[in-house]
Amino acid sequence: MLIERGLVFNQFRNLLFYQTEWFDGLSDVVLSTARSASAEPDRITADLQLFKKIRSDCADDPDYFFKMLFKYAPELEARIQVIDAAKPPEDVGGWWLISIIKDQLTSGVEKPLSGFWDKLSELCQDERLLIQQDSQDIRNDEINRLGAKWLDMDCLPDVKEGAKYLVRIVLTWLAIYEHILREVTPGFDEFCPGPAYFRKFLPKYMDGKLLLSNAQFCIAYKEKHASGPQKNWSNLYARVAEAQGENSVEKIKKAIEQIRSGKRNLLWTNYRDNFRVLVPELNGEAFDEIEMIVLFCQLMTKVQLELLQHGFTEGQIDRLFSFYPDAYNKFTV
Repeated sequence: MLIERGLVFNQFRNLLFYQTEWFDGLSDVVLSTARSASAEPDRITADLQLFKKIRSDCADDPDYFFKMLFKYAPELEARIQVIDAAKPPEDVGGWWLISIIKDQLTSGVEKPLSGFWDKLSELCQDERLLIQQDSQDIRNDEINRLGAKWLDMDCLPDVKEGAKYLVRIVLTWLAIYEHILREVTPGFDEFCPGPAYFRKFLPKYMDGKLLLSNAQFCIAYKEKHASGPQKNWSNLYARVAEAQGENSVEKIKKAIEQIRSGKRNLLWTNYRDNFRVLVPELNGEAFDEIEMIVLFCQLMTKVQLELLQHGFTEGQIDRLFSFYPDAYNKFTV
């Protein structure tokens, strides 16, 4: 789709929402969003006529999206300001989605905006100008200029460099996400201190094996929620079993171990049942913005497993993902 065009934001929606296997398509994204916010989620089902229309018609028109949310989840209307002239322009690409998110988050903010938002606008403008180029020669020059500027690499490389490009655009999205959370989430700096804090979710090669991003997420959760001074896995399994009302910890142990090893995806149901269940204040609440880190861990793990299948060594994968602090600093003023 046209909305997936760009260099840095290339395939942004497809990779983050669909390749993670969290959603089947745009209608599933809208359905999940509406159900999570509605006071009566059971009445919002996939067979409603408007959801069928999203599946059958062009999905790049946001009118459907807002119509769905406000018709079936009126609770969201006060939280979401519809962007004027939301129809996609002819040079639409991933930059357009990011611009809408930026405008939404900064609308009505009284305090002076930080330089991060200027950097994000600069990236969106670079992406838009690239899409507008008709000449392939000029376009190639722009691709290399933007690749050097935002990804520290030549983006017209031979095919073996494609893995570096994929990893670096994903890490750039993660960096933007962390910056946004620091800007809009109260208490985030205290909860996640230090720049590039999300580097703790990067894969790590140690003791002769690779810890995948989903494994790093599980470890972080254990450190925060396992009981007792040692914070071991047995304590975590016991806490999850108690929260679930489960008599045996074996089922929980198997699920979390499979997520850590990459044998099981970290999907919404697995996250809800084995991790979110330990945070009572989230029970029954809509998916919080900070929880999108779960989506990123799942996406990064999918990329890591794909790289292993294509012959990359565990050490090479560790080094590919070490770009994250540099990606984060691209948006630091």
